[in-house]
Amino acid sequence: MRYLSVWFLLFTATVAAVYYLLPKKYKPAILLVASLAFYVLSSRWLVIPVLCLTALLWGAGLRTAKWDEAFAERKKDLSKEERKAYKQALKKKKRLLLALECCAGFGMLVAFKYLGFLAQIANGFLSLFSAPTLPTPAWLLPLGISYYTLSMIGYAVDVYYGRIAPEKNFFRLLLFAVYFPHIVEGPIADYPTLSARLYDPQPLTFQAFLRATELIVLGLVKKMVFADRAGMLANAVFDKPQSYHFAASAAAIVLYAVQLYLDFSGCIDLVRGVSALFGIELQQNFRRPFFSRSIQEFWRRWHITLGSWIKNYIFYPLSLSKRNARLTARAGKCKNVYYRSTLPMLLPLLFVWLFMGVWHGASWKYVLYGLYYYILIALGLLLEPLSARICAAIRFKRTSRVWALFQMVRTIVLVLVGLTLFRADTTMDAIRILRSVFSPGSVSELFMMRNASGLTIQDLLLLAAGVLAMAALSVWEECGHDLFDMLEKRPVLRWIFCTAGVLLVILFGVYGTAYTTQPFVYAQF
Repeated sequence: MRYLSVWFLLFTATVAAVYYLLPKKYKPAILLVASLAFYVLSSRWLVIPVLCLTALLWGAGLRTAKWDEAFAERKKDLSKEERKAYKQALKKKKRLLLALECCAGFGMLVAFKYLGFLAQIANGFLSLFSAPTLPTPAWLLPLGISYYTLSMIGYAVDVYYGRIAPEKNFFRLLLFAVYFPHIVEGPIADYPTLSARLYDPQPLTFQAFLRATELIVLGLVKKMVFADRAGMLANAVFDKPQSYHFAASAAAIVLYAVQLYLDFSGCIDLVRGVSALFGIELQQNFRRPFFSRSIQEFWRRWHITLGSWIKNYIFYPLSLSKRNARLTARAGKCKNVYYRSTLPMLLPLLFVWLFMGVWHGASWKYVLYGLYYYILIALGLLLEPLSARICAAIRFKRTSRVWALFQMVRTIVLVLVGLTLFRADTTMDAIRILRSVFSPGSVSELFMMRNASGLTIQDLLLLAAGVLAMAALSVWEECGHDLFDMLEKRPVLRWIFCTAGVLLVILFGVYGTAYTTQPFVYAQF
């Protein structure tokens, strides 16, 4: 069952009706049944892996709680040395249990998502020795596996460090794992926040219902009216990169960025709106990323929940590890204070960006995608003192608006290069497209691109108007305003916004017999 289907709308409406007809104590049960039904309808038997992982982590959490209770009961009868030895042994057992949980979560992810890629790598080595090659499995990918595995591993790590108490109710933990509005594309949730909201939802007032409707309408317009049209134009070039040059290639790169942003943020708006219908708020996942002044800031504004997860569960543990402590001690000998604090960050950042790249897909191009951002960030950190000295030498104010504008443009260009690698079918195709931007070409290739996409002049005008409107809205919100707060204060504008959005989707949405409804881009990851 896809989010962009009549069946999903009927499913959501039915679940909401039952949800509000029953007393509050039954509402979590309704959400759990609905979420499992949604998963089974979407992936059938592939619901088994998420059930098994949840059961394992639930049981491990209970075991951890029993160990802690046993220690609490015995420690008063133990001497100081015995308590210390007991705690060390307990910590070792907990660490082994956490390793088992992480191996189960990541092992399941590897088995379903990366086994074919690993088999290809192994076959490449075997072919050097004329050895028999391994079969390359092509299994179906369980719905949302890249998202719920991270959420569940985050839960396991939080239990290990004592940040949260282990969940005693299996069904509460299962609802956190499979909650249907966020299972497909996130946002990636943390257990304390989402679980509390699942079991203590806010009442659905008329104003809350209207805000949820606005989010759903905005998400549908972004995806079905604008993102899919931009994608059809971009695909014309990315599918045949050798046929286009200069303006057409540059336009395709920009259009793919437009498509990806509107597609992903549109999906998040949609699922946040659906979740709000049940009185449950999901986290923000975007904050106008194209206004960023550095790559680091871009990733703090783009896919916010993934960045937060990686920071909390990969970067911090690696930064505080014993091996990195040795690097920190060596860096402490550096005379430059800036490099003394910066150099120890470089190794953890390498693993962060390797993980970020591999998480997106099982291909060498995604590994290179992660390394591309690592190199940019590492160079930015290492060259920061030199940049500051140059600006001081030429008496250029780095707090000026000109410098801020330069930083934003620079960041956008670097991100567009990264997105080209992300979208292209192969690394060589990405290089070919980037090189073609600087190759002489005819303006007629823009008409070739439009003809290949199947879009009309009216489609192009609609897309241009939509992109300009979204850009203007982003500028307005970057200045400190909020669209939904403004609409709440102006009921007439609110009804115009919702009515116009519904009409745009009905009249101009990319759906029906003439088109194939495109799935959300990040649902593939």
